[in-house]
Amino acid sequence: MSTTAKFWAVRLQFESSVTFSSGKPDYARGQDHLYSDTIKSAMASAIVKLKGAADLMQFWDAFFVSSAFPFVGDEHFLPTPLKGFQIRFAGQAANAVTAEEKAASVKSRKKTARLRYLSKSLFEQGLQGKTIRLQEDQLSGDGSLASENTWPTQTGERPEFSRATTQRVNVNAGNDDAIAGNAYDPEPFFLEQHFPSAKTGWYFLVQLKDAQDMATLALIKAALRLLEDEGLGTAKSRGMGHFTSSLQAWTLEIPKPDAASHCLNLSLYCPEKDELSSAFGDNGAWALLKRGGHIAVTEQQDAMRLRKKSIFMLSEGSVFPYAANLQGKWVDLRPQNSALWQAHAILREGRPIFLPFVAHQPST
Repeated sequence: MSTTAKFWAVRLQFESSVTFSSGKPDYARGQDHLYSDTIKSAMASAIVKLKGAADLMQFWDAFFVSSAFPFVGDEHFLPTPLKGFQIRFAGQAANAVTAEEKAASVKSRKKTARLRYLSKSLFEQGLQGKTIRLQEDQLSGDGSLASENTWPTQTGERPEFSRATTQRVNVNAGNDDAIAGNAYDPEPFFLEQHFPSAKTGWYFLVQLKDAQDMATLALIKAALRLLEDEGLGTAKSRGMGHFTSSLQAWTLEIPKPDAASHCLNLSLYCPEKDELSSAFGDNGAWALLKRGGHIAVTEQQDAMRLRKKSIFMLSEGSVFPYAANLQGKWVDLRPQNSALWQAHAILREGRPIFLPFVAHQPST
């Protein structure tokens, strides 16, 4: 038996190339998706521009968002958890004995290690504790996506998320001579860009605290309309990251809580201090991410030279014991007071969307 978890899905169809920064000074290698804390902060910033900061915290606490995951056509993909899903490829024996079976098992494990996203229907099978069985032609070209259907095999028909690193020149390197208007040498740098096709893009989920809170949903739509023009990601001032969005009702079939053994997160998770012992228990699996980067305050140009405080969060697809009852927290990453800017809160969301699931049992 299962129950239905209800969300709103926001599809982002980028009209230009886009860069998802890792938060590191080197832009030559970015991320393949947009993190949940960046999405939430961007919407909060948009609401402050539209309505002022008086009701910001009410807006902030009214909903949660997932990170942005890929979609291809009408098929949406979700992150493969770090533990608990059983994935088997055709020809992979449950208990390899012969040399051929062992070789096939090693090859299948390598494919599983590259598999970052599962289509919604495959993901729901994993939530129920079922074995996910795949054929080679269900994988994308780079092996990171698994579809419920077979992918086109002819050249040019298989949709991919292409990206390339290009060389750019920073005409305002940010040094004192440049700011003073004196002569200086332009600074070359490398920038990784994604080039989504007409069939591909990214989407994220919105979970309202109150499912009937249409006022917050209207504010989210207003924030998205502003962000469509401003853009998302890095290098927005260079014409990148502009998109159109659409919002639709979305559901996931998940186990009833009394049957779940574990939970996984669809957003970045920042544990409360008293959650650490439960989150880092023996039955979990997680990956750490360092979050920080430069301040993005377009109204205060000098402030963009400052770096926010850094914090570690747990990545999407991390797995925890369901009984731990984890919540997470949001944090303020404003740096120490500086004469360069008018200080204000820099909110980063660390309260994720958790999904309960039944971890696969090898004996079943």
